[in-house]
Amino acid sequence: MKFLIKSFKGGLSDYENKGTEGSFKFGKNLNIRKKIDSLSCNQALKDETPPTAGFHGLILFIVNASDGNSYGFDDAGYIYKRTSNGIWTQVYNDSANGAIKGAEEWFDKNGKAYLYWATDTRENRKELPGLSNWTDVNTSTDFFFVTTFSGIGVDDLTQGGTYVGTAAHVYDIQITTIGTPDKFKWRKDSGAWSAEILITGGAQIITDGLTVTFISTAGHALNDIWTITVSASTWPKTNLTSADWHTHKVAVGVLNIANKDKLAFVGYDNSYTNESLTLIPGNLVKALVERGNLVIVGTGRIDNSETGSLFAWNTISDNWDSKKLIPAKGVNALIDTEFPLAQVGINGGLFLSDMQNVMPIKSFPNGGQVNPDGVENDQGLALFGVFGNGAGYTGIYSFGRKGKNNPVVLNLEYQFDCDQIGSVKKIGSDLIFSYKVGATYGIKIVDTANKAQAVYDSIDLVPNTTFQQIPNFSSLVLTTKALPAGCKIEVWYKLNKQGSFIQARMQDEALQFVTANATEAVFLLGENANIFEIEIILIPNGNNTPEIYTIEPYLQ
Repeated sequence: MKFLIKSFKGGLSDYENKGTEGSFKFGKNLNIRKKIDSLSCNQALKDETPPTAGFHGLILFIVNASDGNSYGFDDAGYIYKRTSNGIWTQVYNDSANGAIKGAEEWFDKNGKAYLYWATDTRENRKELPGLSNWTDVNTSTDFFFVTTFSGIGVDDLTQGGTYVGTAAHVYDIQITTIGTPDKFKWRKDSGAWSAEILITGGAQIITDGLTVTFISTAGHALNDIWTITVSASTWPKTNLTSADWHTHKVAVGVLNIANKDKLAFVGYDNSYTNESLTLIPGNLVKALVERGNLVIVGTGRIDNSETGSLFAWNTISDNWDSKKLIPAKGVNALIDTEFPLAQVGINGGLFLSDMQNVMPIKSFPNGGQVNPDGVENDQGLALFGVFGNGAGYTGIYSFGRKGKNNPVVLNLEYQFDCDQIGSVKKIGSDLIFSYKVGATYGIKIVDTANKAQAVYDSIDLVPNTTFQQIPNFSSLVLTTKALPAGCKIEVWYKLNKQGSFIQARMQDEALQFVTANATEAVFLLGENANIFEIEIILIPNGNNTPEIYTIEPYLQ
């Protein structure tokens, strides 16, 4: 009698002793999302070269910017630039204001791009590309225009042009002659009136780059007057509420900013408010995502209770549109791929979160959590930078599928032991993530030139036949693709869920399958057990990997 394991596409199983087709108890660095259903190694990881002075803290947010660079913002208050070639440099030191708690790029109606970032109570910005030495941080001024009318004639004036003034001013435009056409004068800050100007019906420049346009050339009343009030808004903004997170997200036409139990925002017209939306008191905003015409807000609780919430808001109404409770310790991150997903709590919970159904669908092995920017969409797969679940389990997990005929599965794509993962980001074809190990901070990137050592742990194998004696697992046969030179395969096993894994030997007493170009490996077992577990270790050589088609444990 034998077991036949010929599928590996099922990902991490919910159970130790059973699962869907092709699932396994645990695995790491396995490439299971190929065109062929087999076991092979995924790519390895390598460090990107840090700036000259190193990284000062954990990068919590990475922003892919329109200037062709990416920017990292760390919890020590430093900002770094990454070129498209993967070169990191430190570009700004905001450490006097503490950790950077949120960052994003946003554009205004004039076509300018800005990097925005928040420290504890400050919202900052820098124009992109702007000055390369970053001395233009918080130096730009926004101007806003309000036009009011007083009179009995036709109110048809509109203000336009490109304002080139450097401060706030008040401009008056008054009808001074009634005729065909009418005539007007203008003045600045209650100063001297200009000479009379004929109304043309087109845009007519007055001063400081401002234009006025009358729809009608006649029909006004004598002394009708329009007042254009130009107000100035400077940076930084210093009225954010102190909070652990000020996560930024562009959604529904504005830059939304987490602000304790509120949202702040920056509009397309550069308008700013620190209180665009107020949530139920006691909520702490941590995660944001755009979903259709809504921004979805994920929160935890000030009282640290085992409850989180999702709020949906259209960014126009005075109040949020809908709310859903999540039975877990706060929402850490939100990401929408094929499925709307929320990572919640510190026990690895992954929830479906479509505002209609809030349902737990998976858990990361051994628990853990992610940071707000520790999620990414990779060609329809949701990636999660999971930490806090112990050595051998931290790293980048994927959830989803690459095609409609593929199963929806969870897989530990890139395992890496660390204390914390800050941000996960796809930059072109590069996948990078920031990490912390003790007092060391860095950036890992997927190494396209080398494979990683991979591990596969089968679900518990329990014979479905009643034996008069304890079953004897006599041998295990692997059918493989021709083994590349230098690659190796090891087989380990555990009996009756007790003790440690035992390494199996081959017929010649070898501990590893190493024969180049061979396609079959036989490992001898000779062990009695009611429950049998298999662990297979795939050892690559450079960018070559072993590849297993079938696993056949024989028993008597």
